[in-house]
Amino acid sequence: MQKNNPIELENTLKKQYFLHDNWKTFRTTPSQFSTPLDINLDQQPQINAVVPGTIAMAENINQGKEVWEPVTPYDHNDWWYYTTFTTESLPSKKQTLCFDGLATLCEVWLNGQHILTTDNMFRAYRLDIHEYLNTKPQQENQLFLCFRSVNQYLTQKRPRPNWKTKLVDNQQMRWVRETVLGRVNVWTPPITPIGPWRNVYLENNEPYQLTHSQITPQVSEGCPQLSVTIILTDVNYPVEQIALSIDGQSFPLVESDTSSKNTLQFELHQLRLKNLALWWPHTHGSPTLHDYKIELKTKKETYIIKQGKIGFKAIDFVCDDEKTQLSINQQNIFCRGTCWTVSDYFSLNAHPDQIKLHLQSLKNAGINMLRVGGTMLYESDEFYTLCDELGIMIWQDFMFASMDYPVEDPAFLENIKTETRQQLNRFSQNVSISVLCGNTDIEAQAAMFGLPPKLWSNNFFNQWLPKICHLYCPDVPYLSSSPTGGTLPFHLSKGVAHYWGVGAYMHDSTDPNQQRVRFSSEGMGLSHIPEDDTITQFIGKTTLFPYDNDWTKRIPRDLGAGWDFDDIRDKYLEEVFALNANHLKRSNIEKYIQLSKVTTGEVLCRVFRQWRAYSSHCNGGLIWFNRDFWPCAGFGIIDSNDLPKACYFQLKNIWATQLALITNDGLDGASLTLINESSEAINVTVKVSLLKYPNIIVADASKNTTLNAHHKSQLSVDEMLSGFYDTGYAYRFGTPQADFIVSQLITESGELIHQDVLAIHNNHFAPLTTSKVTAQAEAINDTTLKLEIESSDFLQYTQINIKGYLPDSNYFHLIPNQKHIILLHKKQEEHRRFRGELTAINLASVIKITLKEIE
Repeated sequence: MQKNNPIELENTLKKQYFLHDNWKTFRTTPSQFSTPLDINLDQQPQINAVVPGTIAMAENINQGKEVWEPVTPYDHNDWWYYTTFTTESLPSKKQTLCFDGLATLCEVWLNGQHILTTDNMFRAYRLDIHEYLNTKPQQENQLFLCFRSVNQYLTQKRPRPNWKTKLVDNQQMRWVRETVLGRVNVWTPPITPIGPWRNVYLENNEPYQLTHSQITPQVSEGCPQLSVTIILTDVNYPVEQIALSIDGQSFPLVESDTSSKNTLQFELHQLRLKNLALWWPHTHGSPTLHDYKIELKTKKETYIIKQGKIGFKAIDFVCDDEKTQLSINQQNIFCRGTCWTVSDYFSLNAHPDQIKLHLQSLKNAGINMLRVGGTMLYESDEFYTLCDELGIMIWQDFMFASMDYPVEDPAFLENIKTETRQQLNRFSQNVSISVLCGNTDIEAQAAMFGLPPKLWSNNFFNQWLPKICHLYCPDVPYLSSSPTGGTLPFHLSKGVAHYWGVGAYMHDSTDPNQQRVRFSSEGMGLSHIPEDDTITQFIGKTTLFPYDNDWTKRIPRDLGAGWDFDDIRDKYLEEVFALNANHLKRSNIEKYIQLSKVTTGEVLCRVFRQWRAYSSHCNGGLIWFNRDFWPCAGFGIIDSNDLPKACYFQLKNIWATQLALITNDGLDGASLTLINESSEAINVTVKVSLLKYPNIIVADASKNTTLNAHHKSQLSVDEMLSGFYDTGYAYRFGTPQADFIVSQLITESGELIHQDVLAIHNNHFAPLTTSKVTAQAEAINDTTLKLEIESSDFLQYTQINIKGYLPDSNYFHLIPNQKHIILLHKKQEEHRRFRGELTAINLASVIKITLKEIE
């Protein structure tokens, strides 16, 4: 094995040297070996390991392919990791060995000495190892990690819970501090996390040890302010000054009295910083960040303690019997987005570039909030930093979900207290953190089991955790659980709800319960069919997919239900298109696939259409979830290959920052909700048309208006058209006069910034055979195409497919005799022959897209 030569990360007070190279791993039966001294390495079949990473990641690399179903579940064995390193290149012999994440039951040996036992994948561990190190030149240090079998651990007898969870099979999992990913067989791949999944490194502790650093940004009366606490121990040299600089301004910290020997504490309390711009979610303003640095000066050296970017926002979250409303900088926010899933399921620790790709894609879809739920894991530092930069608010759960955790056990309680302190200290300065939540579904699950309210929660979530959250994030609202509030936690009209009426409970898409939702932090999960390339990746021919075993076993299921989410999607296909799904599946599989792709997005849009309407009391909705874990028709609006699904584009249109949204108000006809969430006023023309399929404009009207910043208003369609057309098809005096209502927002320069289409009574029409459709692409530069489309007839859910390119817009309705322009961006660098097609659910044939030749 080659030597592991650590490399310095950054020239700061904390000098870090990663130990990420030259690791090996092997498996043994549970408890086969007690220590590394018992093992003959030459007799163990070994593979190269990836650190940071997991066993699943290592096995994938070793086999050269994705292994989604291990032959033997990883939890059945002990897993050993080992490497060597030298200290000759390090400036100091006094080192701390640091683990940012070990999943989960781990023992650590250095040079044959047992130095650590862990039982929490969410905790970081720091060990003073100077007495165990071999410090002579060229002399190696051997580091061993053993991840013990979780299955064996679960066989131990422990006190029973007050109620049993359905989330996982084994009730003893409530004692194990690790993610439930891999254990929820109804919607996650059967891969459990094992290994050093986050950084392993040495840290130089001289001339000072930084034992605590906390930065607390706040806003008071519109003015940003900052508090800082720095604690140093092992102080061997005098400190002349510690100072904070922010945007060029410098402020010295004040030394506090401490009773501990060789300990120094420096503080700044609520430093007011005038003339600094506030941070906004990107939908409502600019996510402004400010450069800061904290430096320590001695007579000889200047050390950087901490540096980066920081933002300031005023936040308020009203959650009472009357309303549930989050506001930023005194502006009410309609929160929309998804529940976040990990970007790399195998490693659980995706590269920052991959995380940025996913976050940027979601931002482009119009989301302004992501929820990191209790069934996932605490995300990386890079994730929170990127959300700061992109203007995406974070609803952060602590990693507790749907279990009666043994908080009455002193050791377990101390374990989770340390975990939550560490995590809060890690992300408390990130301005994107907007809601802190104790857990996922604990109150709701206990209530559904019929337990009395006093057993729905406990003192950890109700008392200790909110207090510690307030210390680290004094302005960030805290909720004990999600959902919470109301007579029962899962009721809709008070507090925070999980709305699954549309989705798992199969209520109609016009479910009146939608109107009672004040804020839905989870729900509306549906089985969204991915693009054809992803389908064929794991089952071959797309025409066979509904019957393929690899397809059906990956379809999500609700716990305890006798149906899966394929069945649920079929229910909505029948509602939306008035067709028999089973008959269509057997008689015309291509049409079934085509309609199924747009069905789920149509249903989600119907819900958000109600929630964003002018008369709505709803102030937020988060979908379950953003990205599939593996190739399947999963809950994600983006598939596991990072390809947006049809529902992504459909939601993008209804999540827009500036829009004219059509709602059917029954006997009151139809209305337009005009929204401009941005911080700038815009002058627009609002246009509304009634369309008789396929190409007759029955009536139209337009109005010039100014949409002020953070504007929301309502227009009556009947008032705009100056006549009665039964736009809600509620009176039903004979045949409908029109089939679709079309609204458009057009700028002064003639740019179409939003278009909405609402079917008045019917979504299924005979295929068009004589339409004249033109679609021509033109290269703008090496990576971008401009596509211009025009049709003589109305096209429903128009799909653009140009190999190697991703469109800004897709699965949209094309208005007859109006040019539609779309930009497409290259997905990969290699040259390929141009190939493009246009389809629509009401087109009888595929239209070839041509490429305009460069003159």
